[in-house]
Amino acid sequence: MKEFIEAAPFIDAIERLVLSTELKDGEKFRIIDLACGRGYLSMFLSELLPPERVERCILVDKQWPMHNLPPKQHHINWSHIYGSFKDSSIPYNYYESWPVKLNTSKVNLKNSKEVTNMEERLFQNKGPIVLVAVHLCGTLSLRAVEIFNRNPETKFFCLKPCCLPTMVHAKRDEIFKLGEHSFPAKEVCMAGKWKKGEWHGPPRTVTQKYFERWADHLYHTWELMIGMRPRLRKQLWCNDLEGIRMSICWRNVCLRQTLFGMCCNNHRREEKNLMMMMM
Repeated sequence: MKEFIEAAPFIDAIERLVLSTELKDGEKFRIIDLACGRGYLSMFLSELLPPERVERCILVDKQWPMHNLPPKQHHINWSHIYGSFKDSSIPYNYYESWPVKLNTSKVNLKNSKEVTNMEERLFQNKGPIVLVAVHLCGTLSLRAVEIFNRNPETKFFCLKPCCLPTMVHAKRDEIFKLGEHSFPAKEVCMAGKWKKGEWHGPPRTVTQKYFERWADHLYHTWELMIGMRPRLRKQLWCNDLEGIRMSICWRNVCLRQTLFGMCCNNHRREEKNLMMMMM
């Protein structure tokens, strides 16, 4: 249930995009799911999206095994993707049963060489790319924005950050920089971590301000690089749990929508009714 609640805004937005976009002959969407974990979001999308409009979902995570090698103890077990059913009378395996095909890709998003190879392999598609990133920890959110900015084939980008960057970046006096936008790490770094389902760190009243700054900075890193600053419109909502911000801006016929750092690229110029969900 937790995974579905977190994925619900993305599922709704992606479904509307896929169903409403006019595709050329032979085109299909490709969905790239960064730091996907076991791939719950892509599994939901596979069951809900029409296969005739979506080529496949690619589940990217450093914890997958290498292809054609059995998973080891430290790997994510991919039996739910490639395994066989316990009922031997079923003539196909899990991979063949997914309506939209699911493929795994072992990539460490902090390794620039692996990311470059991933972009060369996965962003070549006859059709639009959907890039999603749910629960990216720390500086992985910056890596996701970099990937989006480098690949104009990406027509739709969703990002929901997880934990803030750790204090090690602040202690080193690091400056985070993407494109023309830069900011001191100490503005967004926070000590604390989740342990056995409990938060060990500053109270929410403190961390909320840091999350809001983190979302603002992440937003500006892509906003400046695509030249959308003059047409930016912003709105801000906060709930009792954490800062959640939504932003809307237009360029030509594209709509970009941000939910605590979620950016969506639609092919229609119309204002959406935005629903805020507890994340």
